[in-house]
Amino acid sequence: MLEKEIEKCILLDLNKSGLGFFWKNASVGTYDAKKGSFRRPGAFQIRGVSDIIGVTRDGKAVFLEVKTKTGRLSKYQANFIEKMQYWGAIAGVVRSSADAFELIKNGI
Repeated sequence: MLEKEIEKCILLDLNKSGLGFFWKNASVGTYDAKKGSFRRPGAFQIRGVSDIIGVTRDGKAVFLEVKTKTGRLSKYQANFIEKMQYWGAIAGVVRSSADAFELIKNGI
């Protein structure tokens, strides 16, 4: 299954669950066809922000990085997750809806 398919299933399941509100992070690189390369992020955009962002019913921030069974984190993604955990958010790698539910329920 592709990452975007896993992501869609997780979002559907989480938003049906009543645990909170969750959405897809839309900050992806922009390809500049004229230059033949990706544009650099702006001054306040950061690399590695998780695929799914949300908030639990009690107001806790959630950041879920979706990966396939063999997918690995980039150094930017690992750094972002580490920072979010340090600041008290629920953050981690998930490969299925079950992983997402477990991470969120253990983090509440």
